[in-house]
Amino acid sequence: MVGYYRLSGVLAVAALALYVVFTLAGLAGFGFTLTLPGLAGLALSVGIAVDAKRADLRAHSRGTAARQAGTHRRGRGFKHAMSAIVDSNVSTALTAFILYLVGTGPVQGFAITLIIGIAASMVTASRGSDLLHDLARPSTGHGYPERLR
Repeated sequence: MVGYYRLSGVLAVAALALYVVFTLAGLAGFGFTLTLPGLAGLALSVGIAVDAKRADLRAHSRGTAARQAGTHRRGRGFKHAMSAIVDSNVSTALTAFILYLVGTGPVQGFAITLIIGIAASMVTASRGSDLLHDLARPSTGHGYPERLR
C-alpha cells in the first residue's frame, strides 16, 4: 500500500497498526488469552481489515482522479466503499457468532477473536483513517496538500 498510495498508504498502514492494538486491547479487556486458534482468527481479521483499507483507498484514489474537494473526496470515497465493507463484516460476524454457538473451546476462541477483530476493523476503517488524515493535513488552508493527492 505504501508504494502505490504514497502518504495515504503510510496512513493506512498506521491505521492497521492501530487496528491490531485495538484488537489485542479488546482481547485483554475481556480477559481472553490468545491461543493458536485465536491467532488464526487474528490473521483472518487482519486480512479483512487490509481489504477494507484497500477498498477505502481505491475509492479515495477514484475521487482524486475526479478532482473533488478535500474532505468531500475522502468522505465520498469511504461512502462508496462502506457498503462493501459493512456487507463483508456483517456476514463474517454472523458466521463467527454461529461458530461460537455450536463450537467448543478452540473454535469458540477463533470465533471470539474474529468478532473482536471485526469490531476493531470497523472502528479503524471508519474513524481511524479519518483521524490520521486530519492529523497529516496542515492546519491552514482547505483540502489536502499536493503530496496527499
